[in-house]
Amino acid sequence: MLLAQPRVMRVAPAALRARATALAAALHMPLGAEPLAAAVAAAPDALMQRSPAAYSQCVAALAAALALPRPADACGLMLRAPSLLRHPPAFYARSVQQLQSQLALPPEAARALAAAEPGLLCVSPGVIRANGEALRERLQLSAAQVGAVVGFAPELLAAPPGRLAAAARRLVAVLSYSGTWRAQLPRLLASPRNTAVALSFRSDRYERLEYLARTGV
Repeated sequence: MLLAQPRVMRVAPAALRARATALAAALHMPLGAEPLAAAVAAAPDALMQRSPAAYSQCVAALAAALALPRPADACGLMLRAPSLLRHPPAFYARSVQQLQSQLALPPEAARALAAAEPGLLCVSPGVIRANGEALRERLQLSAAQVGAVVGFAPELLAAPPGRLAAAARRLVAVLSYSGTWRAQLPRLLASPRNTAVALSFRSDRYERLEYLARTGV
């Protein structure tokens, strides 16, 4: 943890303990609980908040940004995506707005996507924009279709932009090898789940599909 965030060593032990205690209380966990320790190990600069009170404010702000029924509902999301613990309270609403803007999603869809994959709130807006554009341009998907696809595989939005664009390009190329398969492309793209699965294929899976298409097996 110290190697990942050496600035923690500059914090006085009493202040560090106060922050850790406040973080545990905000997440409704006992100090030293394994999930809490794992979250801090993954994002040690969570202990660099300016004041202990900031942790409960962050939980409330995340719940408000995602329109969660209770502030406590945000605790599980923060444990799933510890990088959320690094940011000030104003960060969460701004990130949801960026997600909505970059993907051209309705507000409720952006909130649902962030709740399903909270780590997306910490992904660079430029990465999200580039990946959204790759899906729209390479696969000719509408904004609503992009939202549906990433709803099944939110991790696609966090991928390096070139990787997702290459996957979309290769998917279209593979299906183009066969007239029969090419005719099925609209049907594939009409299914957000199947599109998400196809974009998640490893390289060897595409190679197998290319072989099948070329040989007519």
